Amino acid sequence: MRLTTRVKPKGITIRQRILGAFALLLVITLAQGLFAITQLRAVNRAANDIETRWLPAVEQAGRLAAHIDSFRIAEGLFILSSDETQRDDRSFEMDSPRRALTDLRKSFGERDFGPAIAARLPQFDAQWQTYLALNGEIVALAEASQTQAAADLFYTKSKVAFDGLTETLYTIGSAAQGAATEASATSDRLYTRAWWAILSALALCTLLVAIFGIGLVRSVSMPVLRLADAMRGLAAGDLTRLVPETGRGDEIGEMAASVLIFREAGHQKQAWRPFKPPKSQRGKADRRPSSRPFKGSTTPAPIRRACSPRLRAM
Repeated sequence: MRLTTRVKPKGITIRQRILGAFALLLVITLAQGLFAITQLRAVNRAANDIETRWLPAVEQAGRLAAHIDSFRIAEGLFILSSDETQRDDRSFEMDSPRRALTDLRKSFGERDFGPAIAARLPQFDAQWQTYLALNGEIVALAEASQTQAAADLFYTKSKVAFDGLTETLYTIGSAAQGAATEASATSDRLYTRAWWAILSALALCTLLVAIFGIGLVRSVSMPVLRLADAMRGLAAGDLTRLVPETGRGDEIGEMAASVLIFREAGHQKQAWRPFKPPKSQRGKADRRPSSRPFKGSTTPAPIRRACSPRLRAM
């Protein structure tokens, strides 16, 4: 019988448990990291949309409205001009916002501000052309000294066209502002979700580490201590000591099986040892008289034969 037979674990080993626990923590950490990165990227996209799309859209819509207001004021002053010098000055005051508005409208159309704003731009262009046509009529009437007719047109059809332009620009600005508000709310929501996801993942990892630590103490540390106590008893010669954890299918069960082999070897060694009587019996046997002479005695044989009957008679 070989006493060094290796007992292979039949269940889930401690190494597999530790590797599984670390793999689970690694998967949770990676999943949490990927989720957080995805959410933060979405937050960055929302912030970038606010910075590069919606705030510029609100700003340009406001600048368009300001140029139209300046043009409208210069147009009214042109009607009230009493001589050519004043009309020339007012014409210059109308040309400046007209050119600025044309350039701003061109740059406004080159950028992507979303479908809601893009759908309003053709309407704005049509209204602006209508307003410019009415402005041409007003200028012609004012130059022909028909101030009242120019004023009537200014306060009727021209005002309706101006109000339409203002309403369209207000709609564009409101759409841009609403998109910026929605992007900001989305950014806040994604950031909050990412924050809670990170916090939940940390709490889950902490809980798993605590559970794994408690399980490691109960399933590894305490059984090893019990097994060490049994080994100390066997080393002291107590072969009646029970070996714990022999039914486990992991490395500790393998250690317990090895200790059990040592205990069985001790039993076999004790069974093979030759019998020795107790010390009390060995002492009585040593004190029992013997008729045989001591080995190596120097007494002559005739004297021993002569003394033997007397010794037996005593």
